[in-house]
Amino acid sequence: MSQQRSFNFRSEHVQSHSGGHSGNHNSTTHSNGKKQMTLPSTTSSSSSSSTTTTTTMTRRHVVHSHDHPSSSSRKKLSHSDQVQEYLLSIASSYPIIDIGINLTNHQFKDHQETISQVLKRCQLVNVKCVILTGTSLRNSMESLSLVSKYQSGSTNSNGSGGSNSTNSNGGVNSSSNNTNFVQFLCTVGIHPHDAKSFKNISELEQVITTHPQKESICMIGECGLDYNRMFSPKDVQIHCFKEQLRMATRLQKPIFCHERDAHHDFVECIQSVMKESHRTLPPLVVHCFTGTRNEAKKYIDMGFYIGLTGCVCMDERGKELRDILKEGIIPRDKLLIETDSPFMLPPLSGNNGQNVWKFVVNGGRRNEPCLLPHVVNTIAKCWNMEENKQELEKQLTENTARFLMMDVKELVGV
Repeated sequence: MSQQRSFNFRSEHVQSHSGGHSGNHNSTTHSNGKKQMTLPSTTSSSSSSSTTTTTTMTRRHVVHSHDHPSSSSRKKLSHSDQVQEYLLSIASSYPIIDIGINLTNHQFKDHQETISQVLKRCQLVNVKCVILTGTSLRNSMESLSLVSKYQSGSTNSNGSGGSNSTNSNGGVNSSSNNTNFVQFLCTVGIHPHDAKSFKNISELEQVITTHPQKESICMIGECGLDYNRMFSPKDVQIHCFKEQLRMATRLQKPIFCHERDAHHDFVECIQSVMKESHRTLPPLVVHCFTGTRNEAKKYIDMGFYIGLTGCVCMDERGKELRDILKEGIIPRDKLLIETDSPFMLPPLSGNNGQNVWKFVVNGGRRNEPCLLPHVVNTIAKCWNMEENKQELEKQLTENTARFLMMDVKELVGV
């Protein structure tokens, strides 16, 4: 079992909703004996009742607004409050997991916001676990450093110890009492784009088996084949991919795969390694799947999981993916969800989403894990589960736990 790694933050921002629930003001001890810093829970609760009132308290003032504020009252909300209101409106009822984020990407590192602000927005929508993607040896080490930096303990908006403050670009006020946390896990591997940098598998294996944060490494990858842009020659990609498959089989670690315009060779590589190995191939997910019906059927027939991103929400680009869901090609117990952020930004609708999000990204198009509920909403529509979306959220989280060979409680605390 992977050891729990979590990011905790302190919140002064208390959101009170009709039917909402508050968190403990004490520290919590998990079943594995690890003590977790606690904070007051921020929970989304929707109501059609016009009498329901939302009370938002900050250090300086108290704002009272109805569930459906008029345009004039909405103008009085700060940018931070508008972002919070939008995220609470899309929040999941059951804790969900983002199986793939690129948190070391320059769109996060070069932005004026810190990563802690990204994680605070995760908490608002009930994304309780994020998995950082490693794409090269160097990048994997960077991800492990982030895991170490943001694991259990409070951090401020600069990522160091201390209390948090309000951030005008969507940050959340915080205090020392909050039971919410964001679990941090990561992958270690070499992306096909970086296959040309591959030297020998022993370097990767040494990181996976000896690194101080090795318990946070939950998958091998991102590995696979990409013939779309060909940043590395085909033969180099194939060699690098097979070596990682062999290592994953030896270590029995789940595999996080990338495949783009290389379906035939991708399948052939896996079948070849399966034949030569005396062990069962560990669980494998084809992440950010954007392929065809036949490709999806083949992967499912081989026992793989399918990972869907915000691409499924896109009008034209996501049409075939939605059809694949509607036709039942992907079984409900084989589907995982991810943002692949900062990429694959889904269309933002409801509560003026597009305009609100510009406050976070300064007019850019950066995706974040807090937008993962949009992927869930689209899947719910395709599977006619809009009236029972919490059941879908629970299914997706249980799928991820099974895939990672971990317990749900270990991942999201429930």
